[in-house]
Amino acid sequence: MSMAGSTGWRVVCPTRAVKRKPVRVWLSGRPYVLWRNGDEIAMLEDRCPHRNAPLSKGCVRQGRIQCPYHGWHFGTDGQVQDIPGLPDLPVQSGKFSVAAMDTKTAGPLVFARKDKGAGLPYLHPLAKATGYTSFVWQTDARGSLMNVAENFLDGFHTHYVHAGLIRAEQKRQQVSAEIRRSADRVEVIYTGEEGQNGLISRLFEPKRVSSHARFILPGIAELEYRSDAGTELVITAYLSEAEVGQVKAHVLLTLKGNRFRAGVKKALLMPFFKLALKQDKRIVEWQAQTIAAFGEEAFQSTSLDIVRPHMEDLLINGPRDRDFPVKHKVLSL
Repeated sequence: MSMAGSTGWRVVCPTRAVKRKPVRVWLSGRPYVLWRNGDEIAMLEDRCPHRNAPLSKGCVRQGRIQCPYHGWHFGTDGQVQDIPGLPDLPVQSGKFSVAAMDTKTAGPLVFARKDKGAGLPYLHPLAKATGYTSFVWQTDARGSLMNVAENFLDGFHTHYVHAGLIRAEQKRQQVSAEIRRSADRVEVIYTGEEGQNGLISRLFEPKRVSSHARFILPGIAELEYRSDAGTELVITAYLSEAEVGQVKAHVLLTLKGNRFRAGVKKALLMPFFKLALKQDKRIVEWQAQTIAAFGEEAFQSTSLDIVRPHMEDLLINGPRDRDFPVKHKVLSL
């Protein structure tokens, strides 16, 4: 099963959110505007270079976006196409352009990146496979992208933050962890845990063969659960820092079954997932408040923290073109 997907692509919104009117989104602390030109979705910085009015408050005319202040028109590439009142565009019209983002639709999501080039956004192969159905929801959390992603992938907090819901301290199991690292991602494969001992697993999950925790640049955290019959559930969280200290998550939930069968399972699962999400958001916010109070992170790690070192290397240093040996550990999870 191929897990390929290029670095640099970030999810900005669900595809269904971009309709006839311009839409404002935030990415890395800056506002952008999206609109449709036929099947194409365009994305520019959300300010007109003339007097900095928000283009997202304007309208779309013949596939171009029109500023609501003085009516300037911009194409999907950010170049000014018309300045009402001027019979001809100035020779130096390029200086009136707006920074554009490269966009691509994959599944039910819109991805964007600054630089054009080869490569596709990451989408789990089963997200569009026959026999599986995917659903999208959005949420946000207070904290850094690294700390939010670590919380999502870390199994060792579940005995306490989600006590009884996901795991219980009194019922730990010995599991084997295989750590696979490549240029732009890290994956930990856990075997030996036939099922989490919490309520969610007991109610909904068949006997587990393996679980997979992945982090993929630029900010994708993914959990996958497999039984003898194949993958039962994939949760892919596309993370980006909307503002400093706030992470936006577009979550793709992929379930086995057609839309009706998967939809029933989703309806049953969501109350439990929302409770777990609420618990995670609370502990990550407490963590962020404590870090802010002391003015810095002062983390101490142990051999149980197997994902964090690779995440730090990826987020700080970027992709690394080298071979990484597979590592194995036995853990009490």
